[in-house]
Amino acid sequence: MNMTKEVIKREIPAGKNPITLAATVLYLSSIKIDNRVSQIDIAKPAGITEVTYRNRIKELKVSFDSMII
Repeated sequence: MNMTKEVIKREIPAGKNPITLAATVLYLSSIKIDNRVSQIDIAKPAGITEVTYRNRIKELKVSFDSMII
């Protein structure tokens, strides 16, 4: 599954920072392929706060619960 295409198809990015969504998809994809990267290692270079990042993770986990983790 292409998570990025699904995020766009489901219109999840509406009103959301695209960098935050990209970072979130990157993190969740790393989990899915069992190559975990820490949240801070992705959030910091993306220039987003960990709180915002975690909120997007929660949203995507709800939207993709059968496909993520």
